[in-house]
Amino acid sequence: IFGVLLFVLASLLGGLSQESWQLLAARSLQGVGGAIASPTALSLITTTFREGPERNRAFGVFAAVSAGGSAIGLLAGGVLVEWLDWRWVLFVNVPIGLLIAFATPR
Repeated sequence: IFGVLLFVLASLLGGLSQESWQLLAARSLQGVGGAIASPTALSLITTTFREGPERNRAFGVFAAVSAGGSAIGLLAGGVLVEWLDWRWVLFVNVPIGLLIAFATPR
C-alpha cells in the first residue's frame, strides 16, 4: 500500500508542479512508488492463491490487465491532453490509486 500511496502523492505533486525540476522530482518518486507497488502486487497473488491452476489464472489475469491498462492508458492520455491539459495525465492517477489503496485487503 505504501508504494501505491507514494505513487499517488508523486502524481499529485507532478500535476501541481510549476518548475521542470519539480516535475522531474515527482516523476522520480512515481518511479520509486511503482517499483514498490508492482512486486507487492505479485506477492499478493502468490500468497492469496494456491499453487496450481488457480494461481496461474490469477497471474494470467494480472498480465492481461497490465497489458490492457498500458494500451488504454496511451489512448486515455492522448484524450486527457487533447481535451484538458497535460497535468491531467498525472491527476488521473490520484483517485484510481486511492481506490486501490483503500480497497486492498490488509
